[in-house]
Amino acid sequence: MTDTLVGVGQTLLSVGPDRDLSVRQTRVSVLYSNALPSSYSHSSPRMTAQTVSGALSRLRSWPRDLPADFATLLKDSMQHAVGVVCARRLLMAWEEPDEPWLHLASLCAKGEMTWVQEPPGKYEPVAESILTSSVFIRRADHDASQFEAKTADGDLILTEPPLDAGLVERFAISSAACIPLSGSSAAGHVLFLDVDDWNDLLPCGEVVAGLIANRMDQFIAIQKAREDAITEERLRVARDLHDSLLQSFTGVVLQLETVHQILAEQPETARKRITELQGVIMSDQRELRSYLQQLRPRSLRSEGAFELLSPLTELRERYHRQWEIDVDFEVETAGTHVSHSLGQEVNRLIAEAVANAAKHGQARNVFVRVFAEAGELLITVHDDGTGFPFEGSYTLSQLRDQQIGPVSLSERILSLGGDLAIDSTVSGARLDMRIPLTWPGSV
Repeated sequence: MTDTLVGVGQTLLSVGPDRDLSVRQTRVSVLYSNALPSSYSHSSPRMTAQTVSGALSRLRSWPRDLPADFATLLKDSMQHAVGVVCARRLLMAWEEPDEPWLHLASLCAKGEMTWVQEPPGKYEPVAESILTSSVFIRRADHDASQFEAKTADGDLILTEPPLDAGLVERFAISSAACIPLSGSSAAGHVLFLDVDDWNDLLPCGEVVAGLIANRMDQFIAIQKAREDAITEERLRVARDLHDSLLQSFTGVVLQLETVHQILAEQPETARKRITELQGVIMSDQRELRSYLQQLRPRSLRSEGAFELLSPLTELRERYHRQWEIDVDFEVETAGTHVSHSLGQEVNRLIAEAVANAAKHGQARNVFVRVFAEAGELLITVHDDGTGFPFEGSYTLSQLRDQQIGPVSLSERILSLGGDLAIDSTVSGARLDMRIPLTWPGSV
């Protein structure tokens, strides 16, 4: 797609494919290219350099920031639009993909906006095929029941309005510059109402309609990205709770059942178990407090390097009490900066891998090694259990394609931009995880 150029005298407006605007100087008298119908008059006395220069000046003040809500964006865009083309009223009618509603937003002469959603088919079609390109329409001077239309193919006299009759009556439309609204989030029309013979400034209106569509697309894209981020964060929270506290609570419940069974005959052993469970619950309380701290906005919490030895030591003691499993670990990250947020994720990866070995693989011994190499953290978890329900070596993509292996662990590694390899036998399993130190959430 090439640029669209509209100019008069020494002023040239360039509208690029990305709808950026710029005003440059040129020596041509009048230049139209690529977007303007051939029927537009090049010699109209109304299209003066002063007129276009004023419109360009108003275009420079087009808002660049996006407000927090869509209604404010609509009103702000419509107010600037009527200011650019000096229209008295503005009507927008559009539909959104996968939504049945017709949106109608109108700006009155006093600057007040109304925005409603109409049921499908109430104004259908809103505009006839004649309005698939920019066109100026108005009631005929000689017959108020007829409409004059200035189109790319010439002037027409219409016995029926090219707009839905109900829409014409509802908004008292006697004249309008109708311009298609085309964006990825909305498709419809922008109608500048109560204008005079305005076809000479239709190119400016096309620019305005493009800017409105661009703002709407930007807002919807950002809104969707925000919703996707919230969904992803909720999934992360669910994984974290499942892989840490919920698993710990499950172990506490099982231990309490054992205490209940031996309380009468082995009171000393029962009291010892209760004391150990108190320690587990206190540890869980500290972990929950740390977790809540991580959920706070990053600007409200201190971030620094993460020290892996302390949480791994606590994990070893907890799992020995809960699952009667021995965990040995080796950490070789000297000289490598592991951020607090990444360190927490690594700790949860190890905790889930060890818990899986204890609960599902009936392992009695687990060895964990963490070391840094070539900008990555490499984590190896090796156990002496019964392995996974499958045998052999698998990559992360193979595990996902065949829908086997630890689902939650795989999802967590994917969210960190990492990789996973599993070697499973009847005498145990080995997991090799690779996590980039440059993970976006680790800064």
